[in-house]
Amino acid sequence: MSKETVKRAVSTKLLTEKDVQKGFSKFRMFFRQKIKDNPREEGIISRLLKGFYRFWTISFMLLLFLGSILAFADSSAADQYRDIYVSSQPVFIWSKNTNKLLPIDSDKAQQILSEHDIDDLPKIGTVSLAGSIVQNCGISLFGEENAGLICANEFLQFVDYAKYNQKLLGLVLNINSPGGELTASDIIYKSIKDATKYMPVYVFVSDMIASGGVYISVPATKIYASSYAAIGNIGVLAQFLDYREFFKKLGIKEVRFVSSSAKYKAMDGLLDGNTGDIEDKYFQEILDAGEKRFHFVVKSNRPIKQKDIVFSGLIFSAVKAKEFGLIDDIVDNQSEVLKDLLKQVDSSEPYVVVYQYSYGKKESLLGLPIKFVKKFNSLVRGGGKEYRLLVR
Repeated sequence: MSKETVKRAVSTKLLTEKDVQKGFSKFRMFFRQKIKDNPREEGIISRLLKGFYRFWTISFMLLLFLGSILAFADSSAADQYRDIYVSSQPVFIWSKNTNKLLPIDSDKAQQILSEHDIDDLPKIGTVSLAGSIVQNCGISLFGEENAGLICANEFLQFVDYAKYNQKLLGLVLNINSPGGELTASDIIYKSIKDATKYMPVYVFVSDMIASGGVYISVPATKIYASSYAAIGNIGVLAQFLDYREFFKKLGIKEVRFVSSSAKYKAMDGLLDGNTGDIEDKYFQEILDAGEKRFHFVVKSNRPIKQKDIVFSGLIFSAVKAKEFGLIDDIVDNQSEVLKDLLKQVDSSEPYVVVYQYSYGKKESLLGLPIKFVKKFNSLVRGGGKEYRLLVR
C-alpha cells in the first residue's frame, strides 16, 4: 500500500489513525524478525553503514588537510599580525577636489583606479566596535567574528598594526556599546589614546555609548553622534544574584572552609545586603576607586560642563551630551564623519581610499587558518566579493 493510498484511506475514514499505526508496527516487527532469522543480512547492512560513515569522514578530513595546505601556501607573514588576522575591503574613494565619497564600484571610482594603483594611494580606515566590552574572546568553531563583543586584547593588536601602517592617515571607529569590564575598557582606552599620537582617530556613535562605551570613546580626537544616540551612564556597577533561598528550597546547602586569618574571604556581606558589614565597606572602596579613575579619564579628555550631572550615572540624548561636552557634534551618518576627517588629513595625493577593516583570531577552533575558513564560507554561501587579507 503506497503512502498516498494510506492518506486517502484515512481521509475517507476507511482506515483510522490507530489502524495505520498498527500496520507500521507490524511492518517493523517483520523487518526485525527477518534480520534475526538471517544474520547475514544484518552484517551487510552494518557494513554498508560503516562504509558510508568512513567515506564521509575520510572525505571531510582530506578537505580540511588540502584546504590548510592551500591556505598556508597562499599566505605570507604579512597576512597576519601577531595573534590576529587583519582584513580590509575598499568601500569609497574620496576626491580632494570635489570633497565627494565615490562608492568603490561606481564608474567614476573605477576610472580613477584604472589611472592609479590602489596600493599606492593613501588610506583612511573604518572599524566597527559593537557590543559588550571584554578582555578576551574565545576562538570560534569556524572562524566567525565574536558578534556582540568588543575584545580588548584583539583590538590592542589591531591598533599596534594600524599605527605603523604608513599609508594609513586616520581611523573612524563606529562604536556602539552598553559598556563592559572595567579593565578591558581601560586597555582599549589606552590603545586609542596611543593611536592618536600617530594619526587622528574619530568616533561615530549611531546608537549608544554607555558606561564603558564612554570610557573607550573619550580619548578620540573627535566624537560624533547621530541625533537619536544615547550617551552617558558614567559610573561603576557590580551586581550579584543571591541563590541561597532558591537552593534552600531544593535542599542544597553550601559548605565552606576558610583559613583562620581570612575571615572575610567569603564576602557574605555582599549577598546579605547589610551595608554596615565590613565586606561591603571594602567592596564599596573598590568601586569608588574605579569610579575615580573613570572620572579622571573623562575629565582629562573632554571639556566637561556640569560635572555633578554628567557623573550622576544618567544617560543623555545627543543634544544634551553635546551641551555637557561629552561629544563634539551631531551628524546624520558616518559619511559626514569621514568627510570631516579627510579634510583634516595631510595628503598631497588627489585621492584617498576608504577601507573597512576587520580583525579577529587568526585560527578557528578546528585549527584552520582564517583565510581558508573565510574562503570556504564564501563558497558555501554562494560567493560574493573575494575576502582579502591585508597588511601593507
